[in-house]
Amino acid sequence: MQHINLADARLLPPRPALSGALLLALLLAATLGVALHGGIEQRRLARALAAGAEPLPATDASEPPGAAGAAPELQQRIAKRRALLDSLDAAQALLPDAAGSLERLLAALPETLWLTEVELHGAQGLRITGGTLDAAALGAFAERLAQVPALRGMPIETLRLSLDAATPPSGAGEATATLPPSHRFVLASAGTTAQEAPR
Repeated sequence: MQHINLADARLLPPRPALSGALLLALLLAATLGVALHGGIEQRRLARALAAGAEPLPATDASEPPGAAGAAPELQQRIAKRRALLDSLDAAQALLPDAAGSLERLLAALPETLWLTEVELHGAQGLRITGGTLDAAALGAFAERLAQVPALRGMPIETLRLSLDAATPPSGAGEATATLPPSHRFVLASAGTTAQEAPR
């Protein structure tokens, strides 16, 4: 069975179109709404600026404004936020290019040295822990570190240098007897030497 649609588009009733007058009225209403909103926002801005221009009452410099009558929980929130701001300020004091500084530090590493730990302490300096087959290479490493731009001017000291007491595994025989002795070391800049704890 076949269906044939005999309704032609010309036979359907015409769709009502928006008239130009209605479109103009809608545009005018939208323009008035935007203008009204802009006026309200300008008044709010003027009030906020006027309130900000008023001088604050004199308070103790150690107390945040308005803290005299504030609840203890508000004072705790203020203290936490100040601590957060202080920690963010401390983060700004870190080396500006820590990855680049670490890359240059590794480029300065002699072949007989290896690193086990590197701590960058921002403007205070750094602390390096590692091992070496040649204890005399530490001096050359310290001189090379002095040429790294981020570390220039930071005196680097050897905090600890000890003979590695690692024993060769049992059954290794003569092969391990020919290994050179190795040393463990800790280098640090002057700002981080106080953080070194005896181990």
